Amino acid sequence: MKWAVLSWITLSAGQALAQHEARFWYFGNMGLDFAQQPPLRLYNTPMRQLEGSGTISSPSGELLFYSDGMSLWNRFHQVTPNGTGLLGHWSSTQAALFIPKPGNPDIFYLFTTDVGTYEDTNIEGLRYSVVSLCEDQGRGDILASTKNRLLVKPTAEKVTATYHANGTDVWVVTHPLNTDEFFAYLVTENGVNHTPVRSRAGAIYLNAEGNVAGQMKFSPDGRRLAMGTYNEDPEAPGGMGSVRVFNFNNSTGVVTDVGYKAWVNSVYPVEFSADGKMVYAGITFNRMLVQMEVGKMAGEPVDFLTTIHMMTSNGQFSNFQLAPDGKIYTNNLSTINRPNEKGLACEYVHQDPEMGTTLGLSNFIQNYFDPKPLIVHTQPCDGQFQFSLTRGEQVQTVQWSFGDPASGPRNSSTEAAPEHEFTAEGIFQVTATITLLSGEVLTRQKKVIWKPFEVDLGADRVLCDRASFPLDATKNDYACYRWQDGSTLPTYTATRTGWYWVDVRLGGCTKRDSIFLEFFTTPVMNLGPDRILCEGRTITLPSNTDAASLLWSTGSTGNMIMVSQPGTYWLRAANGPCQTTDSVTVSLQLLPKLELPPDTTFCQGTSLYLDVRQPGALYQWSTGHTGGDITLLQEGKYWVRATINGCPATDTVRVAEISPVEQLQRDTLICEGRAITLDFTRPETSYHWSTGSTQPVGELSVPGFYTIAITNRCYQQEVSVGLATENCDCLVQVPNVFTPNEDGRNDSFKPIWHQEVKEIDFRIVNRWGTEVFSTRDKESSWRGSGGSEAPLEGVYFWTARYSCHLGGEIQQR
Repeated sequence: MKWAVLSWITLSAGQALAQHEARFWYFGNMGLDFAQQPPLRLYNTPMRQLEGSGTISSPSGELLFYSDGMSLWNRFHQVTPNGTGLLGHWSSTQAALFIPKPGNPDIFYLFTTDVGTYEDTNIEGLRYSVVSLCEDQGRGDILASTKNRLLVKPTAEKVTATYHANGTDVWVVTHPLNTDEFFAYLVTENGVNHTPVRSRAGAIYLNAEGNVAGQMKFSPDGRRLAMGTYNEDPEAPGGMGSVRVFNFNNSTGVVTDVGYKAWVNSVYPVEFSADGKMVYAGITFNRMLVQMEVGKMAGEPVDFLTTIHMMTSNGQFSNFQLAPDGKIYTNNLSTINRPNEKGLACEYVHQDPEMGTTLGLSNFIQNYFDPKPLIVHTQPCDGQFQFSLTRGEQVQTVQWSFGDPASGPRNSSTEAAPEHEFTAEGIFQVTATITLLSGEVLTRQKKVIWKPFEVDLGADRVLCDRASFPLDATKNDYACYRWQDGSTLPTYTATRTGWYWVDVRLGGCTKRDSIFLEFFTTPVMNLGPDRILCEGRTITLPSNTDAASLLWSTGSTGNMIMVSQPGTYWLRAANGPCQTTDSVTVSLQLLPKLELPPDTTFCQGTSLYLDVRQPGALYQWSTGHTGGDITLLQEGKYWVRATINGCPATDTVRVAEISPVEQLQRDTLICEGRAITLDFTRPETSYHWSTGSTQPVGELSVPGFYTIAITNRCYQQEVSVGLATENCDCLVQVPNVFTPNEDGRNDSFKPIWHQEVKEIDFRIVNRWGTEVFSTRDKESSWRGSGGSEAPLEGVYFWTARYSCHLGGEIQQR
């Protein structure tokens, strides 16, 4: 429902102080608009009805609905979605009648009548359906559960209505067949009372053709009831029809027979003048319009004063209706301009038959045409009502009593349009004692219904792990609803975060409530199993969630924390207020104790045993061994890794083999002026040189005989060496091996010549004396080839002749 539609309907129904419910008439195939004079003829309806119809407008005069008793049209001249299948009839004299629900301007009761067995073998009787302006996005429709509710059957084609004496409730009256009873149904704020007030008056009307047809009308003041019977009135001579007028007690709903009756053949339409003193009847067979006065005392003869008109051409009088302009209109749109006047002074103006539509006009609550003031009021939300009188131009003075004694002095007023705020909710009887300019004193009553309501969607909500949340604004079956997205159901299913609001309209009052809903998904989180913290290490605890906010037991708000101490750590993850918590216990695991000895030794020919075993540990040695103990046979650097519950420790040991020193008894020749270094270093060994030194390394340069005593836990040994010197000037250094395999290392054989060597003659022969290489160039080298018999590997012999220039002398070597 669009907001503009809601606002307009509320304004029209709740704040108007006039009565224009009968402004529009739709009947046959046309309409009339009485907002101007003469009324504007309308040809904008798709309806095609032979006889009776009903129309209803808002109090301020906006068209709302019309019906032919079989379908319902909205103000846009569209059949409403549920507006077909009504059980009225196209040939019923008064096929439809709208009654607004007292206290709720959004609800209407649509009464329908059928034709008995006259045109249809199905007897449907008097029924009603509830029409709500809340339906169909504010365009209005019939509430499906209320469609075609039966009140009584069979009935004549007659239904009319007038206000209760309280000015608010409505009497709906029909005449069942096969009885002399009238049934009066009271419509109140509580709905239609299905138990009628039953009155015996007139004659017993059988279910026959003539007894079915003909109008029944209330006088505008609701005190009299006129009924036309087409023919076969049981009391009329010769099977004639009749016009009967009864008194009606609009307080009790009782119909009484006061003897106003006339036998007339083929009576179809009847209608009262505005003052209720004249009844007009249409004689179908003779095409006559007649008038009779009913203001005489009961029991006096009824006098037809005059025949007002007799048609001379085709056509008939089949429906009369008093209009807002005080005139009576006929089905062919002829008018009785002054219906209160006697005889021809009533001023009948005839129209040709083709000016009308068919046989019917629209049906209304007859009080809409009361020429004297009626009480009207606004329908506020806060109890502050404003009252006024229709036809205020007739009023000289007015005395108001609001039926609210608790309001003290405010319970009365003499203002023309007073305001009154009721002290409590409830039903009040407001009375206006009116002195007209004519001097007539008139008393009017109006039942005022004030039942305030509140709309409460509840407090704002935070919803965790909910896909939806139901909102319920239900007040009663006849409230109107409009949610923030235009939805018009009393309930709403919210599915996302945001504001939700609803306007609830009930009894002309609109109230709004709103609620803020937040939808969150509780984070899914799992910190995993408990953890082991290795001694001296740290571990990372990840959050494993994509929550909007995190809080660790450490105070951190990050996605992970680093833990260096044992304990229980928890994490609270939250999306908004929807949170979950998980914890993990971190246990300290001491590292394995590895106590490899310091770097150590073992004697040549023996082994070294190491044992680091402890319970629960797994081991990995550098040798590939996986036991907790190991026997080592070679010297070297060894490591072992021990692991307990994934926590590793590593230790390393260097192991040296204590081996004997090679005997060096042979003499050693060195060049004069040079020295030789002897290294006897052994682990865990002491040394004593004949020179007095205790170091493992000795540097010898003086010719002589030397000894060193070597002592350790493996052995005691004495080593001796003789040292001689010679003049090594211009000596040639010649390698004793080379490998000509083209690997880039030692691929050629070449002596190293002293810088003072000048002329050379260098030759190489194999073991058979065959020369394989010779050169006189100090830079030349042999690469293992050169003779046809020279093998690539083997033992070769060389000779070198050269001259050395030292101190200006030339020495031959």
